[in-house]
This record gives sequence, C-alpha cells and structure tokens, in this order.
Amino acid sequence: MSQNEDIRFIQLRYTDVPGRFLAKYIANHKEEEIENLYKYGIGFDGSSVRGFAEINESDLMLVPDKSTSKIITSDVTMTPGYKVTSVIADVYKGFGQGRLTKDPRYVSGSMEEHLKQKGLLSQIGAEVECFIFDDIDFSDLKNENEPRIRSVEQYGQGKYPIRTKEGYDAPPFQDSLSAFRFEVAEILTRYYDRCYKSNT
Repeated sequence: MSQNEDIRFIQLRYTDVPGRFLAKYIANHKEEEIENLYKYGIGFDGSSVRGFAEINESDLMLVPDKSTSKIITSDVTMTPGYKVTSVIADVYKGFGQGRLTKDPRYVSGSMEEHLKQKGLLSQIGAEVECFIFDDIDFSDLKNENEPRIRSVEQYGQGKYPIRTKEGYDAPPFQDSLSAFRFEVAEILTRYYDRCYKSNT
C-alpha cells in the first residue's frame, strides 16, 4: 500500500443473502495494519446482515480479496477530498471456522469450482436491469396485496400501450423512453470514462 499513501480509507464490499451490496469503511493507517487486514480480515456483526447469522453465531469476518482492489474517485464515494480503495471481501465464520456458506460469493465460487472439476467453464456476472415507471402504490399492502405500479405505458393507458409480457425490446411508438435512455447511457459512459482514467 506504500505506493498509495494518499488513500485515506478502504471500502470493504460484500453482499447479503437477498443480494444487496453492502460496504464497511476502514481507515488507512499504517502499512502493517493494512497488510494484516488483507491477511486476517476484520470482524463484524453478522446478525445485522439479512440472512447471515443469528445473534448466537454473529461473530463473522470480512477478508478482502486483494485481486478486486480498485481506487475509486471521490464523486463515487460522495466524500469529496478523500481517496478510497474499494475491495470485495469474502465472508468467514469467526474463530477459524472457515467460510460462511451463506455468503453469495462463496456459493458462486463453489459452483465454479465444482464445474471446473468436471471440465466445464462457468462465467457468472450480474445482470443490470432498469425499470422506469411513474409511481408505485404501497397503500394496499395491509390487505396482503402486491404494490401497484403506475405507468403511462402500461396496458389500458396511453395511446400505444404495451401489453403484459410484450414490453421486451418494444419498438417506437410503444416505447416512449428512447431519448431518456440515450441520455442515461451518455451519463453512465462519461462516468465510466472518468473512473477508468482515474485508475490508469
């Protein structure tokens, strides 16, 4: 870490069972402490993470995977003036009991290893989806009904409504959001370029 002495914090990323990406921050102090972090990890309360552990088994460890380490810019972390290294961590049980089998990263890694032993290759990645709607109504949840999504493009509304299950790759004029998506794509492209250039 000596080449990155101006990095103030390390962001440890991990995923809970439902799939939410979480983050814990560690101050970047002495190089020896950071080396110990990568070697031994840091403890955290697993009972506070959905699906991980009950209170009587809550002593868990986050051990960073150094190969995933990446410097992120201050606009990403929303901490202007601070440089942060982000790294994905593996989740372990406390007291040397090995990996936490509920850790989604462990599950995917175990599957990859199982397939590898059978001569098969597995490539796994997140599927990014984006849903755009006008409003969502939670008012009827007390009657055990699902939330109601409201959109001018849903079937029964608008001039060119999209029928249920027929919105995949819908063309104009059904799709009224092409210009919006183009604008979002340009923003994300600029964001990616800025992040990529800051790490090269």
